[in-house]
Amino acid sequence: MYKQHNKTAAPFFYLILFLLPVGCLLANPDLDSFNELESYSRDIAVIHQDGADNESEIIQQGAYLFADIRQQGDANQATVIQTGSRNHASVIQSGESNEANIQQSGSDNLAIATQQGEQNYSVQVQAGMGNYSNTHQYGYNNVAYQYQYGNGLTSTVTQTGNGNIAIVRQGY
Repeated sequence: MYKQHNKTAAPFFYLILFLLPVGCLLANPDLDSFNELESYSRDIAVIHQDGADNESEIIQQGAYLFADIRQQGDANQATVIQTGSRNHASVIQSGESNEANIQQSGSDNLAIATQQGEQNYSVQVQAGMGNYSNTHQYGYNNVAYQYQYGNGLTSTVTQTGNGNIAIVRQGY
């Protein structure tokens, strides 16, 4: 369902996946063989910032987790916290003073937050398996909350303009 890849980015991505265990082995000479590398989670975290006073934090505990934060502009804040396996989170911010928070637990969840403008705020919380949460905010002072607890849930919020508020709560 989420397998759309950029043809030029895919080889780089797979290169990272290949080199990550090698880097772990070289960084820890106490490991006897590649078999002991299975305890490493193979999580990937990417942060790209262009501007001033941007803040990003990625916390991941599990296996095969991927988080990507891209900030362009000033004073943007983004936090991704993931546990479990095969979860994917992406935050794209352009503008000023936007804030995005993603928290996921379980497996095979996908959360995307896109913010363009100023002072937009989003929270996405997912627990379970196979959930999809997408927030698009274009404008100023928009607020979106998405809470999904369960399996196979989907939520998309698109806000265009100023001062919009959206609250989505699904599951148990």
